[in-house]
Amino acid sequence: FITMDSARSAKKAILEADGTAFSEGRYLVVKKYARGEGQDRDQQQQQQHAREPVQRIRGYRRVYVGNLPWTYTEEQLRADFDGYGIKFLRMGTDAEGNFRGFAHIHFATEEDVDRALELNGEYLEGRQIKISCAVPPKK
Repeated sequence: FITMDSARSAKKAILEADGTAFSEGRYLVVKKYARGEGQDRDQQQQQQHAREPVQRIRGYRRVYVGNLPWTYTEEQLRADFDGYGIKFLRMGTDAEGNFRGFAHIHFATEEDVDRALELNGEYLEGRQIKISCAVPPKK
């Protein structure tokens, strides 16, 4: 969010910058902030962060590991899960191959999944990692 010094400056920024291309296939979106009608800020934040937890599907042994340091490597992540039966590990990357701070790990057993889920909320290099059941691909 950017706070402008006047309504006039804000209007000018919207008119001049909204829709401007800044990278191949990427465009700026510039608009006036509008709070939800009849809600205060705390209610809005609660609604934004209130997501339904992903239901665990027995037999589907893939987990999402998020909020990893962007400098993390596959070797480091494999070392963190040493002793777990990793069948497959995919690091999330952008179009240029840069790591995006998340990974999907497919484990050999349900027990490995249970152990991995217990690590949710632990800290790794100063970042609180999120580990949850991955969502199976739609068929």
